[in-house]
Amino acid sequence: MGVATEEWRDKRSNSKFIKSKGLPFWGGLERDCMAGFDKIQVLQKMQQTGMVPVFYHSDVEVAKQVVKACYDGGVRAFEFTNRGDFAHEVFAECVKFAAKECPEMAMGVGSIVDAPTAALYIQLGASFVVSPLLNPEVARVCNRRLV
Repeated sequence: MGVATEEWRDKRSNSKFIKSKGLPFWGGLERDCMAGFDKIQVLQKMQQTGMVPVFYHSDVEVAKQVVKACYDGGVRAFEFTNRGDFAHEVFAECVKFAAKECPEMAMGVGSIVDAPTAALYIQLGASFVVSPLLNPEVARVCNRRLV
């Protein structure tokens, strides 16, 4: 797998990240996790909550309030729907907000139909990706990033 050049841990999930030859790789379930939660953790959160709210709003402040209300109500996995212009910017702000105010919330994204959009949201911190169709390119991006 190459010689590791850098190693650090994600503060929220304590997952180990190793970088070798400029490309990330993980052992076992450990991962970089821009999102802070691995696949197993996200699945457990969904099972424990019993539901995943699906929401979109173009106003960042409204979206943050809904995320916080859901968190206060016991939700630990939240799907932000990719709709509207600049939805990714609203999502990015919600992820930052959730990291501080809702530390156990796994933020995911829905209505993803292509690989570049999936990659964008994963980079912004999506812990899971939902698509209305099975696109092998989206699956490849998610699998590569362990989402």
